[in-house]
This record gives sequence, C-alpha cells and structure tokens, in this order.
Amino acid sequence: MPKFSDIFASRTVLADGAMGTVLYARGITINRCYDELNLTDPRLILSIHEEYLQAGAEILETNTFGANRFRLARHSLAGKVAEINAAGVQLARQAADHLKEKQAGDAWVGGSIGPLGVRLEPLGKTGLDEAREAFSEQIAALAAAGADLLIIETMPSSPRTKQRPTSPCSSWSRSTTTATASTALLPPRLPRSSPSGAPTLSA
Repeated sequence: MPKFSDIFASRTVLADGAMGTVLYARGITINRCYDELNLTDPRLILSIHEEYLQAGAEILETNTFGANRFRLARHSLAGKVAEINAAGVQLARQAADHLKEKQAGDAWVGGSIGPLGVRLEPLGKTGLDEAREAFSEQIAALAAAGADLLIIETMPSSPRTKQRPTSPCSSWSRSTTTATASTALLPPRLPRSSPSGAPTLSA
C-alpha cells in the first residue's frame, strides 16, 4: 500500500460527507447528543460509515465533531470524552476493516474535532488554557484509539484554531483542507489508504 503522505501529495482524496446531516435526516432530533450515539446506537453510526464507503469515500470522519468536554457537558456527558471519542474511532475503523475484507479496498479514519461551542476570552468566560486542555483531551483520546489523522473543522475564528495543542501530537505534520476553516493533522506513520460536498485534502 502506498504511503499516506505520497497519496495526499499526488492526487485528490475523497472524504465522506456530514454525519450530523444524515443523522437528522434519519429522524435524530437536534436536541440529542449526536456524539453519544457512538455508545447508544453504534449500529446506526456504523451503517452511515459503510454507506459513505460504498459511495467512494477514502476517509471516514469519526462521529466526534462535538465530543469535547464543553459540548458534552450540555448533555451531562463531560466525563465521557475519552469513551465517546474512542468509540467513534472504533466504529469508523470497523467500517474500514469491513471494506478491506470484502472488497480489498482501503480507507483512513480521520478524527473529527469541531469547535468547543463556547466563547473564549475576552468575549466569553472560557480561558485559553481551558480551551487548550479541552482540545488536548479530545485529541489524546482520538490518537490513543488509533485515528490515522485528525480533521479540525468549522472553527469560527483563527484565535480558536490557534488553541490546538502541539501535544500529544507535536510530531505530526499539518495539511490544510479545501473546506473552509478545516485543518488535517497527519501523523508520520499511517500505513493505510466521499460523497459529494466532501473536502479534498492536499499535503
């Protein structure tokens, strides 16, 4: 299998589409915690991953867009950051492994990281150190669970993006996506190889 970095340098890589949009279309109301579905309805999340793969996706984003302590706290789930993120990676990996077994295809798992959902200083009450800690906690969970890359997306401002910690992924190289305000962090290892509207990544 070609190296991950070589593929990104030589061609367009197709990522999957939005997870939340599909969940809403399937009747999951917006007052639910979509990230918690990794634990409460894993079959639903797995089925969506598999459908994206059948549509041609080469990168599966984990269902962890809002799986940081601040957003999860709205649903009394702040203590399950690691569990929810790990489950998100495992479900995407399971779908990718099924593809490899049945069709000899390859797909990568991208750990999805969205905004914290709170205002940072000086406009809000959340300090920059708190923001770094929250991002670090989520990134550590995604990395420990085996995500091939991290996809940081939909950040409303550059100061917020700057709170991405350099640890525990300080050795990772960075590659920006063509999607607005999205960044992919690519680890140096990665021995692994979407529907319309998906972002394309370039090294």
